[in-house]
Amino acid sequence: ISGGNSPSAGATCDSGQPGRSAMYFSNSDVDIDFVTVQDNSQGLFFQSSSGRITDSSITVTCNAVDTNSVKTSTNASTAMYIFNNTIETTEGAGITAYDNSVIVANDNTISGAASGSGVGIRDSTAQLHRNVIGPIGGWNGLWIYGESDVVAENNTIQNTAKEAISLGEYHYVDSWSSYKNEPEKSRLYLANNQINNVSGTCNSAMYGQAPEYAFPCPAMQMIMASATIIGNNFSEIAADAFKIKGSIVNIQNNEIDAGGANGEAEAVYMTPFDDNYGTKYGSIGFFSQNQWPSSVTKIYNITESKVIVQSENFPQLDNSSIAESIFLRWNSQTCEENSNACLKVPPTSEMVPKDMPIAMEIKENATTFTFANLNGFNIGDIYMRNQGSEWGVQVEEGELVRYQVKASNSNVAGANVKIRNAFGVQLYNLTTDSFGFTPQITLPTNFHIDHNWNRKWNEPDYTIHPVTGEYTADREDSCNDGVDNDGDGYADEQDSEDCSPGTNTREMSLFIVEASKFDKGRSTHTFTLDGMIDEIIHLDNMAPSVTVDQLNSTSFPKIVQLTGRAWDGFAGDNDGNYFNTANATDAMFGTVDRVEIQPHGSPDWYNAIDTSGANGVITSTNYPFKTWSFEWDMSDQAEQDVTFRIRAYDGLEVSQIATRFFRLNINAPTIFVDSPQDGSQHVNGIVTFEGRAEDDYRNNLDLDRVYIQIEGPGDFSSKVWQEASPSWSYVWNYAGTNLQSGDYTFTIWASDSNFCRGVIDVCVTKVLILTIDNENQAPIVQLDKPRPSQIIYSGEVVALEGVARDNDGSVSRVEFRLFDAATGGEMMNGPSDVTTFSASGVWTQTWDPSRANLANGQFYDIEVRSYDTVDFSEPVMRRIQYIDLGDTDNVPPEFSNPTLWPQTYTIFCDSNSLSDNRCTSVSINLLDFFSDPDGEGENNTHLRWDFNEPLYVDAITINPNSGVAKYNPMDYMESRSPDIADWSLLDVIFIGYDDNDVPVNSPAVDFIVKPISFSVERINDGQVISGNNAMYRGTGLPGSKVEARFADSDFLVNETLVGPDGVWRMEISYTQIGRDGDVNLVFSQDEGSITQQQLASGALAEAGMATWLWIVLIVLVIGLLGGAGAFFFLEFEELDEIEEAVSQQNVSEDPYAWAKAKQVPELPATNTQTLPAQQAPQAFGQAKNVVQQPAAPAQSQHPGWLWDAQSNQWVPDPNYRPPQ
Repeated sequence: ISGGNSPSAGATCDSGQPGRSAMYFSNSDVDIDFVTVQDNSQGLFFQSSSGRITDSSITVTCNAVDTNSVKTSTNASTAMYIFNNTIETTEGAGITAYDNSVIVANDNTISGAASGSGVGIRDSTAQLHRNVIGPIGGWNGLWIYGESDVVAENNTIQNTAKEAISLGEYHYVDSWSSYKNEPEKSRLYLANNQINNVSGTCNSAMYGQAPEYAFPCPAMQMIMASATIIGNNFSEIAADAFKIKGSIVNIQNNEIDAGGANGEAEAVYMTPFDDNYGTKYGSIGFFSQNQWPSSVTKIYNITESKVIVQSENFPQLDNSSIAESIFLRWNSQTCEENSNACLKVPPTSEMVPKDMPIAMEIKENATTFTFANLNGFNIGDIYMRNQGSEWGVQVEEGELVRYQVKASNSNVAGANVKIRNAFGVQLYNLTTDSFGFTPQITLPTNFHIDHNWNRKWNEPDYTIHPVTGEYTADREDSCNDGVDNDGDGYADEQDSEDCSPGTNTREMSLFIVEASKFDKGRSTHTFTLDGMIDEIIHLDNMAPSVTVDQLNSTSFPKIVQLTGRAWDGFAGDNDGNYFNTANATDAMFGTVDRVEIQPHGSPDWYNAIDTSGANGVITSTNYPFKTWSFEWDMSDQAEQDVTFRIRAYDGLEVSQIATRFFRLNINAPTIFVDSPQDGSQHVNGIVTFEGRAEDDYRNNLDLDRVYIQIEGPGDFSSKVWQEASPSWSYVWNYAGTNLQSGDYTFTIWASDSNFCRGVIDVCVTKVLILTIDNENQAPIVQLDKPRPSQIIYSGEVVALEGVARDNDGSVSRVEFRLFDAATGGEMMNGPSDVTTFSASGVWTQTWDPSRANLANGQFYDIEVRSYDTVDFSEPVMRRIQYIDLGDTDNVPPEFSNPTLWPQTYTIFCDSNSLSDNRCTSVSINLLDFFSDPDGEGENNTHLRWDFNEPLYVDAITINPNSGVAKYNPMDYMESRSPDIADWSLLDVIFIGYDDNDVPVNSPAVDFIVKPISFSVERINDGQVISGNNAMYRGTGLPGSKVEARFADSDFLVNETLVGPDGVWRMEISYTQIGRDGDVNLVFSQDEGSITQQQLASGALAEAGMATWLWIVLIVLVIGLLGGAGAFFFLEFEELDEIEEAVSQQNVSEDPYAWAKAKQVPELPATNTQTLPAQQAPQAFGQAKNVVQQPAAPAQSQHPGWLWDAQSNQWVPDPNYRPPQ
């Protein structure tokens, strides 16, 4: 906007009807010049806007230029620039900056403001230069409050109705004020301004007296603020120059004309700020080279604060009725008696005044006044009022101190000089100017306290009582100030060396000086102050340090590449880091300017590259040259050992030189891959690579690694390596991963100390394409505990055990879920996951069921499944029952020896029999497994029995006296169904209840009933002759006797028992038959089923001559040959079975062979299977340990013969009578 006039928009400043602004901007960037605004209520309002308004004229009733909030929405400037404008208001402020505004106001003329101030600043940042402010008819030239930071230079502030400058709002205590917030910390830098004609009357309960609370307005008032006031001219100030409350000020080189016709004016009025909540903030002030008027009653009126004054001229006061120009007070109780009276540093210390030399410290128990080099002043010009406190006012007489700082005999500008007292408390924090000089400051050398209350200072010795001769009064110098000034551990009269009565000595102050400049050095010394000091401090530098990462004998391929670290000061940790940035800065004397390298054979030094990226900034983890690099091309050199020298420079000194010896490497290594073959397929989860590597340097001495770069489907990429050797191998294991199946490319190369370290570079590679099959196999899980239908009791911890395996990887976890068996709903607080497994996959877990809120007597299902990071196993369910024992002392019954409990019993029933005894049966002694630990009486009375199914109650009988359970299908099941297949009982669970009806379950057992019929089968062929027995096999009812008899005579040939598996076997020999020809045998089972078999024994009649004829012929032939004296070896072809029979007649026969061949098993007393708990059923065919006894038949089948057990053979029966 340029040029033009704004129209009128009303003319009222009432809060209810404020009128409209001539221009209103929100969130805008503006550029306004040569605009005239007049006859309007409000001028220009900028909300969250930035830009500039220049060379304009604004004449309005209310505020002329209002800024509110800073603009942050664009990259444009966030400040509002207000330059060279003429601003006149009738009532409002000329310029306002509120609520985080940022303004720069230069060269403006501001006047009017009958109800406001020239410039109002609240919670904002402002720079004011060369403005003319005034006359102001309402309030202040500058009204600064809230948390603001303001710079005001070269301005003229004149003819203000109230204070020319108000820093911090003190009217919050006044009932008429709308501003009720306590003062907040703020800061002002006021330099080279002209402040004229302040003569108004102010009103506030903060300073005035009731009822009007009126008091003459000072030129400046400060409350809970920080201010630097330098080089200003205060003229025509009718009252006080400065009212300072709870503030920190640095006031130097000002000309003050205050007091005027007001006879009660004071140049400096300084007091603490009490927040009335138990905290009192003392003021802190540094005054130097100010020119004070003679028209005031006091130059310094100080209460409960800390002031240092130096190098000032005190005029002879004109209107003072009291001779003292300095008034010091302590108005409170002693700090030792009331902690609320102790002074504290104001919060505005966080915003230290610019160029403030003294530290932010204050004595909590005294008003202190420190002075040095004051003209027109002596100790008697101090008036003290001490409110019952021995230490309440302390005057410290000092000396001027100044240092010049040098490094290597050069002046050091910007050096930091800290001065501390003997206890290390910082008193000053100074910065040197361009010539290396610090400002002059004051350090105390003596201490004056009016202990004698006679207003006589510096009484050098004790007073002697005229009668007793004792010392009755206190010294009033550093021997009685309550402070150990020299730091020797003794204060006042305790320091016998310095403060003995009758001596003219006293404690002299010891100070510590610490000087430093980054990049220049440090220095620390102590001194005892006994006069003015103007000395030189020479900084001590610490040479930098440099390290090189590459060790001696490192090999380089033609180009030498060096890296390392350099620092200037104390080293950090192994990584060169420090605890924090402050720690790093403190450890560093400076920064390294450069790292230099002298290459092999070169007389010159070359600069390394700073790769730290620190850009000159030090942090805890980075700083210049924390990392550096250097490259030197030696490709034109022969293979040899080379020497490099490295050093660092910090601008003052060089480090120790580091020397390294390196060697050059020329040729890259070679790789050979022997297996696997290119194009091969791999399915077992691993690929084994084998091969060879060669390197020319010293017979493979420099071989480093074999790298394998793997790329495959799904953008898979991986690089692995193996230590290289002339013969190498590497196993790539992809089992248990989610690697996709497909073709993978394997790029293989070898590296040495220089070539191809992690990258292919110039090396020749071997490339294989392999087919990888990695389809995941789901894991498996097995649950061993708890057993099915196990009962768990309240108060017990359930053990869970099992096995989890993954055939193509590993199981990562086993997880559990708990379900209510009745509703199927999942329960909370089931067992926790298992993540630890033994080498064989065994896992264990414990579970406290009391956490799961289980219901008494209810059934619950535990689901178990394993996970291999890809798939879950098939879940395994296990049903349990929960029994709540309540609060009784009952011990629940137990089921023991579960491993001896069979899972299955097999019962056979003859399908062809009509007998009541056609089935086997099973008996189990339950008392071998069930017990009640707290049962009384006989064991069989401890428990009552039940089953998991009502049917089993009728089918299985339990003897209440013996506890033996018996199942015989003929007892009950035969009456329910004629079909034997229906007689099996599955998942039978025996339940034992103790006297309190607390159950315990057995594992499930199956009773399998199988139909069986008697059968006979010969299982070999051929005629029954010596050496070729007839072998029979068949089925029958276990335990039954099978007999073989002649069909024509019913004579018993052999017998055996049916085994427990329902199978029987029998052999019938030629001697048992005892005759030749066809024989019909009848096989029977316990005189029940009968079946007939026919077999041929001996020679058949139709085959040729009789057997006896062949025998006679053979004997005659042998006799004739023997008689002739000729021996022949005869070989007979087995032309037919007759010749075989004849040849076997020549074998010498055992006359008792028929008896020895007969083996009849011992028959049991009954066919009932009884299985004690100590002996599990023996599987058919399992070997037994049997003690061999003499074989004896159950009965004789050969009349006329008896078995002699002593000789273990058959003998003739002497009592035998052949049948008639």
